[in-house]
Amino acid sequence: MPSPPKVVDMVFEGVLIILGYTKYDWGQAKIEMKDVNQFVNKLINFDKDSIKPETMKRLNKVLANPEFNVEDIRNKVSYAGDMAIFC
Repeated sequence: MPSPPKVVDMVFEGVLIILGYTKYDWGQAKIEMKDVNQFVNKLINFDKDSIKPETMKRLNKVLANPEFNVEDIRNKVSYAGDMAIFC
């Protein structure tokens, strides 16, 4: 997929921010997901209590987007809605 739908891009920006990436791009998201099992395990085992305040500040900018609505995202792209719950 050369570039994802806008909602998918937005969700994965949030996911990569949470995982500690300082720069987001779709290429990085694809690299992260190359080994799906490893990616899913990262998400499952992620320690939400370890999120730093500066990471939350960056994440909040993504979450503040009016288009970041889990149900709307899920209706457009079901897997992205599931990933949005992680954010």
